[in-house]
Amino acid sequence: MTRSTTTPLRASGAAAALATALILTACGDDDLAGEFSMTGALAEIPADASPDGGLVMAADLRAACEANGCDWPEDADDDPAVGEWLGTMSGIPQPGVPTPPPVVVALPGIIGSQSSLPAELADQLGFSALDVDTFAAVEAAPQSFTVVTGEGIADLLSDDLVETGDGIVSTSDADDLATDMDNSSPADPLGRAVHLAGDGDRIAVSLQTPLVEAWIDGPEATLADDESLASIAHALDDAGVVSAVLDTSGTRPVGVGWAVDDDQGSVGTIAFAYGSESEAESAVDELETLFTEGTDEFGRPLAERYALEGVATDGSVAVVTVGLEVPTVLLRDLTSRQTPFD
Repeated sequence: MTRSTTTPLRASGAAAALATALILTACGDDDLAGEFSMTGALAEIPADASPDGGLVMAADLRAACEANGCDWPEDADDDPAVGEWLGTMSGIPQPGVPTPPPVVVALPGIIGSQSSLPAELADQLGFSALDVDTFAAVEAAPQSFTVVTGEGIADLLSDDLVETGDGIVSTSDADDLATDMDNSSPADPLGRAVHLAGDGDRIAVSLQTPLVEAWIDGPEATLADDESLASIAHALDDAGVVSAVLDTSGTRPVGVGWAVDDDQGSVGTIAFAYGSESEAESAVDELETLFTEGTDEFGRPLAERYALEGVATDGSVAVVTVGLEVPTVLLRDLTSRQTPFD
């Protein structure tokens, strides 16, 4: 049963066509080697990668770049072009552009580190963010696990990496999570060993060998087996998001995602997981009131940064659709646990 208090704003036109194509291509796939979906992203991540919760992030970088109107750098050594690309993908307003990029991508540390540029990472690992089409990652310190995809990307892995296991190569043979500042590198500023495994159009990356081993063998369980997370992913896929972040560390998992409308406006989707369909139904009026009349902990009206377009339910998930003048506020509020995520 689905209930909606207002008419949700949906990604439409070219954006909807793109989202539909992505979802149709992904149907029947259990990984990200086809096209992007949040359901497929969760299926890439072993459940053991996030036993106590953390941040799950995933995106279709190509679709996000197209939505943001950015140019994909042809040369990783072109620092100005790469810097502009990274800024645009992160939702940072660019000089001469009147509105901020509508889609925000939260890049995982291995490909989005602020301490190194893609060219430096490529020199060490053989690939960088510029070789990635889609990714799925979970970060729950000290644990992290990332899968990146790109055509033939596994063939790019550097021959200089150390073979440390069956099908695994690493930046060093040090013990998992052991820091060594003397060996600080683009892949890990703390000098920890980074482990990788390639499979055609996919590469798995982690600081922990067992997680990469599980990915190679096929884990007994993935994050897609978690009913609440799977329900959130389904709601985000229905909304046609091309970038998303899930916070699984709280008592109630929540996911946010970004898409664009026909006018290239930013459309945010917020999916709150509840224990049952009835709980989600009962939350609709409360959420509508919160987004239209509520304030944050500093007394600022939520309506000033979230233009409510609709509240609906999808099974046990309450789905809030908002227009975003400043798309980065959605990520900021989620990661800092500010209202409406407190």
